[in-house]
Parts: sequence; structure tokens; C-alpha cells
Amino acid sequence: MAMKCPVGLAALWGRYGSQLSLSEVLGAMRDEEDVMSISSLRRIRASSVSFGESLHRRIAQDNWSIREIHRRIEVDLSGEMIFEIRIREHQLHFVVYANADGPGPRDGRLRDNGFDLQGVLYEGALDWDRIRREGDEIREKVWGGRTANNTLAWTFANRSSKLFQDLRSGAALDLNERLNGGGYILRNSGAYANGRHGSHAWVTLPEDHPLKYPYRMDMFCLYLWRLTGFALIDDFCAKNPRITPMSEVTKSRVGVGNSSGIGTVATLVRWPSVLAATAFAREFAVAHALVKQRALRRKDLDVITERLDIAIQGAEFAADRDVSGLQLVDELQTLRQICVQARADSGVSAKALIASAESAVSREALEELRSALTFADEEGAAIAEQIIPLLIGFDRATAPERLIGEELVYLTDEFGWALNIDLTTEASTHYFWYKSEQNGENRRGERRTDEGVDRETFVNMPGAVQEYAAALAEAPDDWTLGRLLLARPELSMVAARVNLSRATPCTTIHGNIIHQDFRPADLIRYFLSILGLTHLTDNSIQWVTGIGFSGVPVTSDSAVEPEVEVLV
Repeated sequence: MAMKCPVGLAALWGRYGSQLSLSEVLGAMRDEEDVMSISSLRRIRASSVSFGESLHRRIAQDNWSIREIHRRIEVDLSGEMIFEIRIREHQLHFVVYANADGPGPRDGRLRDNGFDLQGVLYEGALDWDRIRREGDEIREKVWGGRTANNTLAWTFANRSSKLFQDLRSGAALDLNERLNGGGYILRNSGAYANGRHGSHAWVTLPEDHPLKYPYRMDMFCLYLWRLTGFALIDDFCAKNPRITPMSEVTKSRVGVGNSSGIGTVATLVRWPSVLAATAFAREFAVAHALVKQRALRRKDLDVITERLDIAIQGAEFAADRDVSGLQLVDELQTLRQICVQARADSGVSAKALIASAESAVSREALEELRSALTFADEEGAAIAEQIIPLLIGFDRATAPERLIGEELVYLTDEFGWALNIDLTTEASTHYFWYKSEQNGENRRGERRTDEGVDRETFVNMPGAVQEYAAALAEAPDDWTLGRLLLARPELSMVAARVNLSRATPCTTIHGNIIHQDFRPADLIRYFLSILGLTHLTDNSIQWVTGIGFSGVPVTSDSAVEPEVEVLV
């Protein structure tokens, strides 16, 4: 069954004048139930429409200029750095406030008030007085601080404690050997934008602003931390002749670290338009690549092989799910050989490439190849990139004029998976989600042993659907939905979500998140993949780490000018 076409997609498709048929692309997509199962979402990997890849493509296409114009780093690693960013007529500055090296590694959690590095991204000319004031505010008040409206984001990062310990040990160190397989220098600890701390909300930026796109601000902060890490290492190497600097090849393999916990699961549940946009756009990009009839060119296969190489670097540390990490490495090597052979044979289409791989590897490895295909299809990536803001822009609203009987029929047809989940057993309702007052973060408790059930927050979509269905069944068929919601206003949220599913598919995770067998890491992996992170590693069942921008070439547009001011 073909994937349902979201409202507005046909008009968007028409603007591109593609030679392909939209119905053909939709027909090549997997059905919604397959895409939105927890196991399928877990297997999805970074693609050309991931937010990080979209940003990198925009940086290259629009020739963004990012120059380091100021650096002062003391022996204890404190100091500051400033990057100037020019994008067409826009001038931005990224100011890094570096704090002295601490006694041990920092977690980078919401509960923390101490970070190795604090950054401010603001729009406008270089302003030393403002930079001093902002530094005092972000360093002294952290979460309680306030900024000006031309600030686009506050962001935090920590150093790789082991790497910097080795750098400061005084021993000889070849960074090309140490970081040859990738890794990171800095670990991102979050970007706080879109109104947080008083920053400018990205949705109110002018339509032509380069950062007016979902998650672009967040990913640009991540990108800037990567450049900051390179600058810190360059500074170390200039002052320590026993350290061999990184080559450009090594730098291209090194990214920026990032980790996420169970709060991202709640995000995916509670932001259905984001879930729909990212899941549908990625599947669309894969399907677009598959329906193209022409043979893959050599340069296409080179791009696909490069993406598989990045996957191979991080696969050994993958969780043992479909296959072990070591077997996943072997399977990805098999896929690489299939691509190499296809390059030699020529005349192989994307569809034929997938067909030859399906019987050779697990679904986990196959999803790496499906994602890799999207990097070789520029048209598909361009269209899918515009699908994301289209779907994210959908409002959640009820349809009060709709008849109860009509709504019940739709709910039975489209949400049968939720209605069929048994929520009567202890195992099926084992967990509950709540917000920790102490840490300010989402937590998961065991319903029958932990305190906090009275503060349970929403993640149980199947339960909400079943309650909604029961209320619809009890109401007279000639009632309107508005009349029911006046009597049962607590059902408005689920009614709005069901109505959203009429506008676009892929709004809901098809599974039971409060079941005792649910692993939060499975959905955290999906969230990090849509951001564009690779090298995903389950540190626990509810904490996943990854690396951003690994494999992205480093631009040479960087110049450190003589120090003109010292911030004190």
C-alpha cells in the first residue's frame, strides 16, 4: 500500500518539475506501519536530509565564511575565542568563553552549572562591551542568565577529558595516530535558542535568513564547537612541539561529541509534527533514489562508499541488536564490496543495488545502505529538505464539526495498531515518565515501586487512543466531535493528534513505550540519526552517545588576527 501523501506535498513537488512521478515515489516508500515501528525507527541512520547534513550542504552551497578572528588561551585552558561568520548580507559572531580545566570530567547535564566552554552566537558587528557583559552573564548565572534579542543561541560544551589529559601530560603525542579512526575533541552540552534565555526565536527570523530552518540553529552551534575544538588543538600544537598536529585528513574524520537521554523519547512522542516530518522525509528521499531508472554513476557509488566507510568506523561499538557490532562491521564491508563491484560493472541502478544487498546482510546494515543512497541523489535530497518545514508547520487542531461516527471509523482504520495493544497487564504499564524536580530532566520510573506516579507526564499514546475510542463509542453517532469535547475536554489533545494524522502520515510511534521491555535507547538512536550523528553507542539502555559532522571536510577559511583586546 502506498504511503499517504501529506497535504501540500503535490504543490511542492510541482515546483521542482521532476521527471519522476510523485505517485511512483510514494508507491516505493515502505508502508507507515513498517516505518513507524520501534524496531524500524531504531535502525534508521543519518541520511542526506538529517539536520546536520542539510546544514553542511547549505554552508557549501551558499559559501558561508567562518573565520577565527581572536584567540587567547592560557596555560590553564581559560580564555576566549571569537569567530566571525558572514553569510550573504548577514554578519554573525560566535564568542567562546573557555574556563580553566577542572578536576575531572563534566557530565554536561541540565543539573550542571559548570562547563568547560560556554558559547554565544549573536547577529551583528563585533562589540567588545557587549561581549564582556554577555560573558559575565553566561558564566555567573548560567541557567538563570538573560541575553539580548539579537542573540541567536547560548550553547555549552566540555572537553574530552582523556584527550586533554594526554595533551597536558607533556609526553609526545601524534594526533594523527590518536584520532585516525575519528572521535571528538569537544562534547556538545546543548544549544539553548528559540526564545530561551531571551534569545531570538528562529521562527520569527526573516524568510531569507540562513538559519530559519528547523534545528539549523542547534546544528550550527554543534558545527561551531567542532571548529572550536580544532582551534584549541592548533593552539596546543603551536605551544607544544612534542605534539604532532592533525592533518586535514584526520580533521575530516574528527567530529564533535553529543549524547542524549530519555528526554528525547518524550520529545518524539509529544512533537508529532517533528516526528512526521523527519520520518516521512527520510523515507521519501530513499524512495526517490530507488525509483530513478538511470544507472548509478561512478561518482554516485564513490559517495555511497564514503558513507559506508563512516558507518564502518562506528559500527564496532554498536549495540548488539539485530547483529553484534563485529558482525555489523563485516556486513558493512560486504556492502562496500558490492558497491565497488557495481562501480566496476557499471549500469547498476539503486534499486538493483538494494536488491543484491537484501539477501546478504541484516536489516540493520541494509538501512545504512538505504541512507547512503540518499547522498547520491541531489534532487531527492533537495525536495525532502523542503518537506520537513512543510510538515513541521502543520498545526494540531480539532475538527469540532466532524461527526462522532465518522471519527470512530477513521480511528479504527488508522489506529488499529494502538487499539490492539493490551494495556491490562502489569508488564504493559510497567513504566511511567515524569519530570525530575531535582535535575529538571525527564525520568522513567517503575509504576509499582517508584514514587512520582501522581506527576506522570504524557507518553502513552496507545492508552490515549483507547480512551478516545471508548468515549467515541459511548457517544451518539449524530453528535459532533465538538459536543463530545465540551463534555470531555481532556480528550482534546488526542483528538487534535488524530486530526493531524489526516494531514500527514508518520505522526505516531507504533509501539508501547511504557512496556517493561521497551528500551529508550532504540528511539534515542533515531533522534540522534535525524540530527545527523554517526558512531552511535548505547552507553546504557537510556543513554546514547554519537558524533556529529564526522567525515565532513574542514574548510580553510580561517585566519587568526592579532589580539586586539583581552577580556578580563
